Amino acid sequence: EGEGAGGGAEQGAGATAGSGAGAIRSGPATEIAYEGVPAEDCEYLVGRLTTGLAELREGFPAGRETVGGIVRGLIAHLYLSWILPFDRANGRTARMAECQIMLSAGVPEATLHLLGAYYNRTSRDYLRLLGRQGGCDGDPKPFIEYAIRGLLEAAKDRVEEIAVRQRDVVWESHVRELLGGIDTKAAERQAALVTDLAKVGDAVPVGKLAGNGNPVLDP
Repeated sequence: EGEGAGGGAEQGAGATAGSGAGAIRSGPATEIAYEGVPAEDCEYLVGRLTTGLAELREGFPAGRETVGGIVRGLIAHLYLSWILPFDRANGRTARMAECQIMLSAGVPEATLHLLGAYYNRTSRDYLRLLGRQGGCDGDPKPFIEYAIRGLLEAAKDRVEEIAVRQRDVVWESHVRELLGGIDTKAAERQAALVTDLAKVGDAVPVGKLAGNGNPVLDP
């Protein structure tokens, strides 16, 4: 059974040695200081990665496809970053493979943007867990735990942000309804005042509202 774009990413990982775009490198990876595996091992390891991802896809029970897609996407990202099978663009290729596999498993595109932002925001940890700073013992669990933790934190923050925005919209609509419509500049200022007061979260002395010639409360 195919897996759409994600399946293509997994199947397409098995590039052949040679030259040109998508070809397995024949020498050291030179785009970054981290050299990756020896060139003669690249084709075999990419093949093993492709097979392993396919087997892992079959290992997740029905109803857990999205979870499986997240795990497989992270593994693809990690192992392509370890192998560095191409002369250049290995990082972008690893990230694209991750995104394609996750998208095909039903992960929302917006969630992938959150994950990418998390990688950028925590770049030191990201590089360390890829083994490019401080070494790595080959265990994928730390990277997977790091990425999932960041994904959950980012999703939680986004949900809270959306909730605040929804609350603000409902409150503003309620204020305007209570004022019986906003048809003058004074009414507009009064509506803005009441709306903003709800964001303060504490009592505000009237003197601070009307002092210094503040016209907000004027009719």
